[in-house]
Amino acid sequence: MSEIDEKITPDHDANCDVCGKNVNVDGIDKHEENPSEREDVTCDTCQWKAKFDPKKLDLVVDGVDTKDFPDFCDAYCSENSEYDGKTLEVWQGEWIDENYPELINGSAYEKYM
Repeated sequence: MSEIDEKITPDHDANCDVCGKNVNVDGIDKHEENPSEREDVTCDTCQWKAKFDPKKLDLVVDGVDTKDFPDFCDAYCSENSEYDGKTLEVWQGEWIDENYPELINGSAYEKYM
């Protein structure tokens, strides 16, 4: 099993936003590099998702309402969050919100409680 395969988490979405392939099923090797007609759109999205390691995330949460304890359902990944030393793009934060709610909730709990 390759290093990339080891980081793929089948419980989380790893579909490419460009071509729709699921790297959990198709693997990265079989994945098209850039099937989009737009030059600025690549399949780096799915590769980022497949390689995602929560340990590399410096998560900052916003939207926390302490009255909503312990759910913090309005909390979300802030634009100030970083992954592997780089500021997250909007789609990355949204993907983390959707696929790792336990990270959002845990960070909100640690920060505000």
